[in-house]
Amino acid sequence: MTRAHYRQHVLPYYQAFESRFGYAALLGRTRHFGWYEPGDSPWGFPTAMRRMEVIAARKLALPPGSSVLDAGCGVGDTARTVARVGGVYLTGIDGIEPDIAIARQRSARAGVPGGRTRFLLADYHALPFADASFDGVCTVESFVHSPSPSQGLAEFFRPRPASWREAGDVRVCEHPSGPADAAGTDGTGPGL
Repeated sequence: MTRAHYRQHVLPYYQAFESRFGYAALLGRTRHFGWYEPGDSPWGFPTAMRRMEVIAARKLALPPGSSVLDAGCGVGDTARTVARVGGVYLTGIDGIEPDIAIARQRSARAGVPGGRTRFLLADYHALPFADASFDGVCTVESFVHSPSPSQGLAEFFRPRPASWREAGDVRVCEHPSGPADAAGTDGTGPGL
């Protein structure tokens, strides 16, 4: 994804009044929605958002100490939760520079143990990492902005060890809102 694509397509979406108000006032600048269980209030955003992040961490199913890439990390909430829940080291990348700064600040404030998170300005269509740099990759509701999904997916698989490339350790979560939305034939759902 080029800087031009960000300027022309992604930033206008996030700079629109509805986005600024919704993401800032309602979601604390986190740019993903949540996982709602039956009976949950639709206004329980923080609980539902953290629940979705925990589910993403569990779906990665990587052993503690693994290295994970969060492609499109935004302000880093998913990264911090996945690092904490999974005991993994997480590198978050995003194309929006102010979000990277916020992610770093929030991780420092949260006291994420052992340097488990780091955040870099980068494009997930041209990852600045060597092959076999990560054990797993996740992206939560950012892949929708990809101008080239096939190129993005190819990059998601490239930095993983060859022995893992056939395993299901890339998780793309694009807005299932609860168990009913995610029910797939294998029980993992279409977005998880």
